[in-house]
Amino acid sequence: MNKKTSDIITNLSHHLLKRAKRDFSNDLYIESTKLFIEIVKTLSNEVIDKEALNNNNISEKENPAGANNEI
Repeated sequence: MNKKTSDIITNLSHHLLKRAKRDFSNDLYIESTKLFIEIVKTLSNEVIDKEALNNNNISEKENPAGANNEI
């Protein structure tokens, strides 16, 4: 996760959780919380997918001694 993603999550938490709890009815507050959770899951999955893609793009991995690993 990077700073930009962290900032997005923090800003959303204020808008969708703190503000919603203060200003919305219980039903809308709960729906806002559900939306926040879905957004954070999506952002987290994008980070995980990007990391997996980066790791899968490595064509050869070397062991610490420098020799190529055999499959």
